[in-house]
Amino acid sequence: MANELMHRHRNFSFKFDDVEVFFKIDYDDANLEFGSPDPAVTRQVITLMLTQEY
Repeated sequence: MANELMHRHRNFSFKFDDVEVFFKIDYDDANLEFGSPDPAVTRQVITLMLTQEY
C-alpha cells in the first residue's frame, strides 16, 4: 500500500436539524483506485454519512 501515502482527502462535519453529518472528499486517480499524483487527472469523490454511522 505504498500508494496510500499519496491518497489525499479532506474531512468535514456539520450539524443540520440537530443531526451531525460527516463528509469527506477524496482525490483519486482516473480509475478511482488510488490517490492521484497529478491534478490534471484527479477525480473528486464525496462520501456523505451520519456521524453515528461512522
